[in-house]
Amino acid sequence: MTKINIFITNVSKARKRTAIVFMEDELKSTIAEFHANNVQTIDCCDLVTNEVIFSDDQLLKLIFDTTVGIKSLISNLELLIAPRMNEPQFLKNFIQKLIVKEPLEPVFILFYSKILYDKFKNFYKNYQPTEFHFLDNLEEA
Repeated sequence: MTKINIFITNVSKARKRTAIVFMEDELKSTIAEFHANNVQTIDCCDLVTNEVIFSDDQLLKLIFDTTVGIKSLISNLELLIAPRMNEPQFLKNFIQKLIVKEPLEPVFILFYSKILYDKFKNFYKNYQPTEFHFLDNLEEA
């Protein structure tokens, strides 16, 4: 998919190297396309430990420690953040801290929840210009 190649290239060259992806259909082929572009998938299910994560900082540290030095596609983040989605400070705290991070290599967050994808996208757009940081399979190429 040329669209994914261009997306990865744009985010790799950008100052902010966190981006979000929404895929409702063709999830396996999308992940395979990221793999073909040397992006490794990190499943949040594999990051679950016996410890309870109490803060956004702990969760972000877990994610970014796992992605250090590699182009990464984070999947299943919904499992860790969906219970907090309706909290008033959720967007301000977690997403703002996520955006502030500047990893050396791009980190793509794959959502299968349109609601969470839209919340992240809207917050990104209001926070800073990041026009090349969104990939939505429901939007036209």
